[in-house]
Amino acid sequence: MSEGSRLPLVSIIITSYNRAPWIDKAIQSSLAQDYANLEIIITDNCSTDNSDEVIRKYVADPRIRYSRNESNIGMLGNFKKGTNELAKGEYVLYVSSDDYLKDPGFISSAMDLFLNNPDMRLVFGKFATFNFHSGQDIQFYQSSLWDKRSWAGKDVFFQYPSNGFLCFGGCLFKRKDIIDFNVFEMRHVNFDVECILKIMLLGDVGFTDKEAYVFIRHGDNQSGSMNMEAQLNKLTYIEELYEFAGKQLGEAYGIRLLDWKDQILNNSIKGSLYFMKMHNSPIFKEFYSYIKKHYSRNYKMMARDLSWYTKIKISRKLLLFLYKKFKPSYYRQEFAGETQQITG
Repeated sequence: MSEGSRLPLVSIIITSYNRAPWIDKAIQSSLAQDYANLEIIITDNCSTDNSDEVIRKYVADPRIRYSRNESNIGMLGNFKKGTNELAKGEYVLYVSSDDYLKDPGFISSAMDLFLNNPDMRLVFGKFATFNFHSGQDIQFYQSSLWDKRSWAGKDVFFQYPSNGFLCFGGCLFKRKDIIDFNVFEMRHVNFDVECILKIMLLGDVGFTDKEAYVFIRHGDNQSGSMNMEAQLNKLTYIEELYEFAGKQLGEAYGIRLLDWKDQILNNSIKGSLYFMKMHNSPIFKEFYSYIKKHYSRNYKMMARDLSWYTKIKISRKLLLFLYKKFKPSYYRQEFAGETQQITG
């Protein structure tokens, strides 16, 4: 019996739609993983570019299983098909077709944590963002969570507001948890965060100490689409998470949970308002008015952060000028690729 046949099967799931320029690296980085019992599921959502031609270069590898949908079934539908119908692994790892895995040993390290701890439910690798337009990368794992290899899930849950750089990509799951939670039936913009926060309340969470996943920012990222409905949806998911956690943890955590909810709300609202101010002024004004009316208590708490409050109150034109003059590296990272001029 080979070493690989004695190990649990891990499914890497790559969902794709019109990612021909990017998917090569996603596939190559998946094939580079050194774990001995691996399958790579590629489910293409009826792309209209030459994705099929790019993907078919790899189908001779026995680890690759390729499926192309006859029609576009939507992003979440494609995730669900890959997970519930195509994947056979006990464990799953998701790689977006425009991102890639960096550490070839990530799955092996993560599976070592799973196999040595029956209560393990999630294992995170470190991750970074690479800005295609500026050529810069930012590491997002400056967090005390990586000081230990294993934590009780509820401790990670309560640290999330201050250590929120946890990503659906670069995280190894038990496939059964994804299916049982009907993750891809969650209709929230932040379904990925909702998923990991719920699952971590069921057991332990592991961390590997190498950079495992790279998220590529470019002008066509799915997460870049923001509107008022999406902003309200984000508030709804936080409220529902709060209710779920209350049922899981019980009354003894009531005050601590309320503080957790306020922190999550404040962080989410602050981030959304700042993003809207810099990238979508009409939605910023609408969302700002909504928050002042419906979340006035949280708004008062947020206003104590003078750095954030100043950025929200001064003009976009002035703020961009200050970034360009005093923080040129940040300016290039955040605003490279924009076609609009600094006009206010």
